[in-house]
Amino acid sequence: MKKLVCLIGLICLFCSERVFSQVIKIENGVSFSKMNLPGDAFHDNLSMYSMNIGCDYLEKEWCFLSSEIGYVRKGGKYFNDPSDVRASHFENTLDYITMNTSFNVKYNLKGVNLYAGIAPTLDFLVKNRFKSYTPEMSQNEEIFPAHKVVLGFKPSIGIFYDTDKIRLNIETSYMKNITKLSRSNSMKANTFLLSFGIGYKL
Repeated sequence: MKKLVCLIGLICLFCSERVFSQVIKIENGVSFSKMNLPGDAFHDNLSMYSMNIGCDYLEKEWCFLSSEIGYVRKGGKYFNDPSDVRASHFENTLDYITMNTSFNVKYNLKGVNLYAGIAPTLDFLVKNRFKSYTPEMSQNEEIFPAHKVVLGFKPSIGIFYDTDKIRLNIETSYMKNITKLSRSNSMKANTFLLSFGIGYKL
């Protein structure tokens, strides 16, 4: 399912970019996520891989738009006793296909562009997994029934450098849910992302 959605998104992006895109890009990075459930459950950061494909377009001297589709894993981990290596260790993760379009303002500083932007996000759940590292508990079972579609927002700051046809960029962003993730409680997730990207200028 995840691979199919990514493939469809990639095809759509390439078709549309022939019409209005200026830069086709791919970004890879790492995300750091934790949940805000009551008590201490899943409040420890969980680091995970993330990736996006997208395009920058309608670029002007001081602003541009950017659209992306990608994969991100949200979640958190929990230790009964962090000081005891034998303590119970639990993780809860939710995998999403995420889509967003951001408005960015930029400033050129001697050929290097600094930018900041904000985007609404729409996340589509593809997997909900609870994992226990305690032998007596079952593995990979769903403990929180989750919404299939989640709305949020994503502010970001970054820097990019253009050569003749290539754009290199580094970006850090923060994903915050507006709607709750679970149908059974008020669970939300806070996710920071650091990504490195390369783009091709049309």
